[in-house]
Amino acid sequence: MTDPATIHAYLSADYRVEGAPGFTLRIGAPCQALAALYARAGVDCCAFISACNPRGDASTAGLNGERQAAFARMLTARGLTFLQGEGRDPRGEWQAEPSYLVLGTLLEQARAIGRELDQNAIVWCGPDYLPSLVLLR
Repeated sequence: MTDPATIHAYLSADYRVEGAPGFTLRIGAPCQALAALYARAGVDCCAFISACNPRGDASTAGLNGERQAAFARMLTARGLTFLQGEGRDPRGEWQAEPSYLVLGTLLEQARAIGRELDQNAIVWCGPDYLPSLVLLR
């Protein structure tokens, strides 16, 4: 089970999506930038997922880079569209974590991917553009 301090960190984080234009997801705050992205991509949901630091155990930048590269290959092989991003601590107490915003990912599919990557949690957004934290442990 994920400890309360870690859950608080996840809830407080900024989930930055790169692109033109880039935007930031925050748990519990509707993100209108998703409306335009959903319309362009023809989807009504997405998930923000990282392959870095499985189970919340800090890894080296090199190992996390390898995990992210393998994750990108997996998403491509599955025919999923994704954008680069990173989870950031707004206070700067922990290092930013590379992530992907995976478009058109239903909640159960997103959970399965997060579990496959041995993650504690993911962020999922539905048609209401409201990012929510989904705990996996």
